[in-house]
Amino acid sequence: MGNSMGGWISQKIAIDFPERVKSIIISAGPLEITKEWEIPLSNEEKKVLDETMKLFSSRKEGKNLEETIQNFLPIWKYCNVDIPFDEEMAKKFTRDFLTRTKNKNFMNHEKMMQNFLSSIKKTKNLEKIDKPVLIIYGDKDFVVLPRHEKSVADSIPKSKLIIIKEMGHTFFNRDLEQRIVILLVDFLQSI
Repeated sequence: MGNSMGGWISQKIAIDFPERVKSIIISAGPLEITKEWEIPLSNEEKKVLDETMKLFSSRKEGKNLEETIQNFLPIWKYCNVDIPFDEEMAKKFTRDFLTRTKNKNFMNHEKMMQNFLSSIKKTKNLEKIDKPVLIIYGDKDFVVLPRHEKSVADSIPKSKLIIIKEMGHTFFNRDLEQRIVILLVDFLQSI
């Protein structure tokens, strides 16, 4: 199960180690170049991605953990889009994210994302995933373009795509979190 870069990692595991995977649940763009990837970006898509990258790259390290957490909040709020933003939930997530790893610098995460993007090739690996796959996306995701979201579902044969209205790339909202948990449980019980 993975969201964002975790969704790419989930795809990679399903491709490289299919015998270790029963099913996958993802929210991420495709781990390979799909036909949708080759379509030039529209002006609106460029504007959205530029604004997103500008915000991501503007975040500064804080002088301490609390300040660093505060510096993440504008990004999480932006990625939460129109759904009411639970700031305490976002702070808890960020604190966990920053303290559970030896990597205290989010810029390394961004470098890893860039490495993933630069290594994406045109393959047919997603078609080889023969496990049940649940793909969950928000229709207002400013990080993964809607056409890339759909291309994951189009590429994986046993996939089910659920698009959640008004959801962005993150879901710092307890009601939405509960709704997603129900979707996950229903999916896992059906396989």
